[in-house]
Amino acid sequence: MKKKLMLEVANLLPLSPSTINSYLNNRAFWLCRKVYKLPTGSQANFEWGNSVEWCIKDNFPQMVKRHPEIIDKGKITHKSTIQKIHRNYSYRLNKNGISKEDGKKYIETLVPMVEMGIHKLKQYGRIVSYQDKLKFNIPVLIEGEEYKIPMIGYTDFLMEHKSGTRRLVDIKCTSKFPSKDEETKLIKESSVGFSNKLQQILYSRATNYQTDLLFIGHTKKGGAKADKFTVQNDPKFITIASQAIISMEMMLRMVTNIKDLKYYILPSPEDYQWHNNVNRESRKEVWGW
Repeated sequence: MKKKLMLEVANLLPLSPSTINSYLNNRAFWLCRKVYKLPTGSQANFEWGNSVEWCIKDNFPQMVKRHPEIIDKGKITHKSTIQKIHRNYSYRLNKNGISKEDGKKYIETLVPMVEMGIHKLKQYGRIVSYQDKLKFNIPVLIEGEEYKIPMIGYTDFLMEHKSGTRRLVDIKCTSKFPSKDEETKLIKESSVGFSNKLQQILYSRATNYQTDLLFIGHTKKGGAKADKFTVQNDPKFITIASQAIISMEMMLRMVTNIKDLKYYILPSPEDYQWHNNVNRESRKEVWGW
């Protein structure tokens, strides 16, 4: 009889790309958030990105019922729309316990980045759907037994060009664009993180759609900028994801009580994730500091 997965016993299934990335990049945070189910907070730059993405969708000409012509001209000039964008960002900061002081540096970038995002997204055609829920499996072999690990994920934009072709577009806000205008691509492959690539490769395999990462940034001298990166289907990423799943399962099998995992995993005191007050309290609950 096939052995029951400890991932299931620990109530970790279905997994998600973010769970795999968290396990690979920050095991202590993964333990707090995913295994122990403790509260975790966000960072100002994360909510900046979430707010810009949502407001691009909310103000896309196809979605706007009133005054779509203002957006079509490339500028958001309605005072009520600008206020709504700022309120969305403020709401996200408050919800996640992030101070206005930490979030203020992004405020002036919001409207220009939403405008730029709308301009670039329009080039893909119309929005077919937003935040689609995906369900798929990753097969793994653990101690001679094959398992199909259930996965879940949420796409950003499914776009359809007038030619009929469809493509997934995931918006990422970045502060890494160069300050000066250059002829070369703003986003090079070396600057696109493993986590972003893994997520899109998994979504591409689940949907059979090509995926683009649309990076949007803002510099004081150059204003809002954007550049796309088309993610190629590299089987190495699936191998790493499978190995991460196996590693998770084997780590859970090491202990008779999952509470004892804290003796095998320790957080780094210098890790930025613990700067958030909510995260710091969760860390204290597990490790006492």
